[in-house]
Amino acid sequence: MTHIGILEDDEILRIDIGNALVGMGHQITYFDDADEGMALCAAESIDCFVVDLFIHRDRSFIMEGGLDFMSRLRDAQDLKTAADTPVVAITGGSQWTGGTDPLKTAVLAGATQIMRKPVNLIELLSAVQGLLGLDDETLT
Repeated sequence: MTHIGILEDDEILRIDIGNALVGMGHQITYFDDADEGMALCAAESIDCFVVDLFIHRDRSFIMEGGLDFMSRLRDAQDLKTAADTPVVAITGGSQWTGGTDPLKTAVLAGATQIMRKPVNLIELLSAVQGLLGLDDETLT
């Protein structure tokens, strides 16, 4: 059984992704920010991550979202989770001030796959299955 970490602040999407992955036989662990994600990586071996780039808390963005998590994971050593573990980065943001696309920034931070919200759940599940080297025939 593969273990997938999920960082998503939209509760409905978080539950939809988690339930779909569990239904496909994966174990999932939710985490709320980069600090919790790094603690998870230190304690357990995670096979893949699905992370939202920007996390809201108390109606504002926090700095410890998916971008921070990916940067910290890619630079980390001596974790139970490998630094090169695949990451699917998702965001609803289209551009930052100055015209920078956050998904391009996600690739630079270490995202293995990128998707813009609203996420097509079948495409997301297919991406995860592909990154894990698993058959996705159960998606159709």
